[in-house]
Amino acid sequence: MIKIIIVDDETIEREALQKIIERGIEGIEVVGHAENGSRAVQLARELEPDLILMDIKMPGLSGLGAIEQIKEQQPMIKYVMVTAYDTFEYARQALQLGVKDYLVKPSKAQTIVEIIQKVVTEIKQEKLLMEKRAAQNRNMQKLLPIVEADVVTQLLFDHIHEVHLDEMLRLIPREELHAYFVIVVSVIPLEKPDNEEIDVSMPSLQFEEIYRAFKEQFRAVANGWIGPMSAWQIPVVVFTQLQKSYRSQAVSMVQRLVQMSVGKKAYRLFVGIGEVYHSLEDVRSSYHEALLASRNLELPAKISFYESALRQNEDQQVSALVEKRIVEEARRGNWLRLEYEFLQVIQRYEMAGIAVVTAQQRVYELLFVVSRLMLEMGVHVDRQDAFSQKSTYQQLKRQMIDCIQGMAKAYMEVKLQLEPVIMLQIKQYIQKNAHENISLETVAEQVRLSPHYVSKMFKEQVGTNYIDYLTECRIERAKNLLSDPEKSLKEITYEIGYNDPNYFSRVFKKMTDRSPTEYRKELIMRKRIL
Repeated sequence: MIKIIIVDDETIEREALQKIIERGIEGIEVVGHAENGSRAVQLARELEPDLILMDIKMPGLSGLGAIEQIKEQQPMIKYVMVTAYDTFEYARQALQLGVKDYLVKPSKAQTIVEIIQKVVTEIKQEKLLMEKRAAQNRNMQKLLPIVEADVVTQLLFDHIHEVHLDEMLRLIPREELHAYFVIVVSVIPLEKPDNEEIDVSMPSLQFEEIYRAFKEQFRAVANGWIGPMSAWQIPVVVFTQLQKSYRSQAVSMVQRLVQMSVGKKAYRLFVGIGEVYHSLEDVRSSYHEALLASRNLELPAKISFYESALRQNEDQQVSALVEKRIVEEARRGNWLRLEYEFLQVIQRYEMAGIAVVTAQQRVYELLFVVSRLMLEMGVHVDRQDAFSQKSTYQQLKRQMIDCIQGMAKAYMEVKLQLEPVIMLQIKQYIQKNAHENISLETVAEQVRLSPHYVSKMFKEQVGTNYIDYLTECRIERAKNLLSDPEKSLKEITYEIGYNDPNYFSRVFKKMTDRSPTEYRKELIMRKRIL
């Protein structure tokens, strides 16, 4: 219903105008009358009309003066001037104030209805457009966490696809960014007392509840992108604040995040913090640093900067670069190289004269990081199986090699037995749901693996990442739909899962070397020839 206020200093004029428009126009309601400009300003504030029919000449505040005051607080209201004064100056001022039309008294009822109907139709169309945009915004708000998790996954674990990453970054509201650092939040389940009954449903429930609580807490204390929770770890790309140093911002933020686990019986949190980088292309390095800072989850501070961990190791001359390579090679599943890098670390400890028991503890911490990465890939490894205390470096090296080879064997068993079946399931799921807003996280949930591992598996077995495969499925569907001349490009865009026809056209041309319109013309020409 369109709400209207009629403003005129003559009661009979107001009543006559109300009768004319109520008889001639559907979907309107006259919600108030005002006899002067000041009363019009008051009623507009109280009744919030969509349209005001405003006389110009009235005692006190004029109609034009009233419009000027109302527009300051309620700029969306539309106006039609109703006056006996048909002068150029009044018309000029009315146009400057954005008045939609002008009625000169006396006017025929048909003229009044036609002019006001035109404005009412315009208001209805604007309302529909605003409702549509509001619905789109609501849908986008629901999608943002998924898009955000996908952005983090691409930045930290995947081969970056510039077109899709740029498109996702456009969807995420963000201020001008200057620098970033990554934190890895480890959620550590606590052991239950012997006399307390264990609820077998708790792990999955805790997973969702902790993740949801963490996201709420993070939003309250910092700005950044939250990645998917996997293997009880949450990676977060944090935006730096110009008014604070990186370290003070990180400490303040993490202390408040860790507080959410204080007093909890089920879990506690530990946060590893990587270094600051000024390019999104480099945040993967910050992620590796945050992982390495999280090697010792028993630290009483519950927080560890990579910079601090690096300083501690400098005395023993252990290369942080080698440790970062260990993380990267483990993620790639490059076991021979991983074994070599571990041997380099042990060799450095031995040459530095570090006690075997100390070296063993540090190697154990690195193996813990690797075992967490394996867990993300669906490979369960007990890092304690073969790790007993050794008295010589030779024994430590042998023990480490056995441990790495055990991990490699478990990894290859999963890879050879399950990956082909899992990949078939993933491809079928994407083909079936390509028109939906499916994310890497959604795909990973279907097969109960981490997004990181699914991304890696896609690259190895299909030779591309999941976004490229999703795009291929959508474009193939679009090709079929383009054969129907009755379907518009806009309809096809929405039907295959995109929201922007311009973006769809860009992607289609990138994939096929021609625009959708050109492709459709070729199809029509082929049909004529055949």
